[in-house]
Amino acid sequence: VYVTGSDSFWWNSFTDVPQVIGCCTQGQSLPVLAAVPYLIDPPTGPYHELLTKAYLQALGAQAIVVSGAQSTDEYKDIKSPERFDSMLPVLHRELGDTIYAVPQRSPSLAHVVRPGETVPASATPNEVYNYALVIEDPARPAASFDWLRGGARIRAELSPSDLVSVQVAWFSGWKAWVGDRRIPISADGLG
Repeated sequence: VYVTGSDSFWWNSFTDVPQVIGCCTQGQSLPVLAAVPYLIDPPTGPYHELLTKAYLQALGAQAIVVSGAQSTDEYKDIKSPERFDSMLPVLHRELGDTIYAVPQRSPSLAHVVRPGETVPASATPNEVYNYALVIEDPARPAASFDWLRGGARIRAELSPSDLVSVQVAWFSGWKAWVGDRRIPISADGLG
């Protein structure tokens, strides 16, 4: 979920729902997150609305919480929040706050991609947009993702050249196996 303003503090305190940013920039592990508010917060036009949706999809956000003028939220980060009405389906609206769904082909955080389709280091917005198109392609094989105690399990039918892109922050301590065989992993341009 992409949550802005003081709502992000409450989500941190009272829910276990993962947030894309989650209130405090000093704890961000993904450098790309520094750019995301500049795409999402200001009203900049149709091109940036496409990028907003693509970045949310690329980061695995399944919803965005937006505070409008009537909201009691102290920090209203998103300017012209009504612009999301034509872009995303409304899940819930109450007291000036709206939760929008971010359309996803699948709620899974794992996606089957081919070499050259991951986001490169120092990615341009167009490369993130293209990645979102790839992971949203219904013709692609599906990959399931389940959190387990101490890790995750991903299941997918892959061809030898396929890659699995996982929408979880990469850390050097992550390890991956296919059966008993350890396989190499690395960060993409989103981190």
